[in-house]
Amino acid sequence: MWRGIKHENAGKVLKEIPPSRMVDGLWQDAKRRRKTVLGKFARCHEVYEKESAENYLEDWKQHPFDAEIARALKPHYQVLEQLAQAQQSAEIPISDAPVLSLFQSNSQQKPEAQVSDSKAKVPAAAYYCGGLTLDDQARILNWIYTKFPNFNPVHLEVAAAHARTLLVAYQYQDEFLENQSQTDQKTPLNQHYVLQKAWQRLVEFTGKTVDGKSKPRAADVDYEAVNILEEIMFDRTHEAGIAGKCQWGLDVAPLEDNWFPYNGPESQHNNLRDGTESELETGPDYQATVQIEATIDPGNEKRAPRPRPRLKRKIDKVENIEYGTKKKLV
Repeated sequence: MWRGIKHENAGKVLKEIPPSRMVDGLWQDAKRRRKTVLGKFARCHEVYEKESAENYLEDWKQHPFDAEIARALKPHYQVLEQLAQAQQSAEIPISDAPVLSLFQSNSQQKPEAQVSDSKAKVPAAAYYCGGLTLDDQARILNWIYTKFPNFNPVHLEVAAAHARTLLVAYQYQDEFLENQSQTDQKTPLNQHYVLQKAWQRLVEFTGKTVDGKSKPRAADVDYEAVNILEEIMFDRTHEAGIAGKCQWGLDVAPLEDNWFPYNGPESQHNNLRDGTESELETGPDYQATVQIEATIDPGNEKRAPRPRPRLKRKIDKVENIEYGTKKKLV
């Protein structure tokens, strides 16, 4: 079943559901739509917004930084603060912050060039995230926004890009040093070498899996199928006729939880049919106070016996201003 439904069977495969329990999109069938009450579910555009990486990272407050993030970033607080402040006088060597190589002009591309914040172009810096999980990225943002709460968000993106480099360096330092060639060993400081390799991985792995492999283009069959069904169910164009005028359940009862599902992408169609107010009138048997609840076990499945409860030790989250969130058993 669709993972967006408000039901215990969300995401499960149900078998032996009788055909009488199945209803299609009922396109152009206003009469049957009025007799059919919809259960509430998350529509495809809502699921996409919820599951997208952009939305996940915007919710950084729900992902407090942990001890690993603190250990990786705290020693570099001063450089991160300078990047966050974007001070005109605070020039940082690219060897200390490889992200600044993005903002060089061709004439400045030297290993130890000094680059000021005035050349920062944030969108490019914010793009690179290879080698890190979404959780890593969200916790980094939590650390950045927690430590520099009143700074310009535009400048914080540059600091966050450097913080991502620092975390990759922290996580893979031993690997980078182990693979260091004889030529690379001439680098004056191993720290600069590790930072450069971390930045290289951050750039090259962007758009790939955490270990740098190409992401398979797997089709989300459920999503595509429900999306097609929604286009039929909520079509409000002239071709849909009266059935497209918010007809679901008008002869029976309100939709589950008084759901109003008619404000999706179809509302932006350039061929919308306005209809009349009389088309929205409820039928004589409509019960406004009835709340339709989702049916449990629509496939008449046999439930597995409930397992005996097991005693669990309580897990408390402990907040630490320097080392983030930890968990302990009590």
